[in-house]
Amino acid sequence: MRVESVTPSRPPEEAVQRRQQPPRTEAPESARHEAKNEAKRDEPRAVQSLEQELTAAIELVNRVLQTRNRSFEFSVHEPTKEIIVRVIDTKSNEVVKEIPPEEILDLVAKLWEMAGLFVDERR
Repeated sequence: MRVESVTPSRPPEEAVQRRQQPPRTEAPESARHEAKNEAKRDEPRAVQSLEQELTAAIELVNRVLQTRNRSFEFSVHEPTKEIIVRVIDTKSNEVVKEIPPEEILDLVAKLWEMAGLFVDERR
C-alpha cells in the first residue's frame, strides 16, 4: 500500500491560530462572587435614583394639574403589588378616576387566593 499525499482535515491556518491563542481560564470563584456582590450593591442605588426620578415626575405633573384643580396620588395594592393611580379633585378631595380600580385588584387577589387553594389542595 502506497500513500501519495496526505490531506489535513483542517486548513493549516486554523491549527496555527489555535496554537497561538492562550488557553482559556475561568475566572476564580472569588472574582465571580465579588462581581455578583458588586451588582447587588449597585441595585439599591439604581432603585433610589429611579424612585427620585419618579417622585420628580409626579411633582411636575401635579404642578401642571393644579391649574385644573386636579392631582395624582400613587399607591401600591399590597396583595397584587400593582400600582394604583388616582386622579383627585383638589377642591372637593373626591377621587375622579382610579386606574386600575381597586375593586378589580381586590377581585384579582381573591381569584389568586382561590386558585392557590385549588392547586395546593391534597387528596
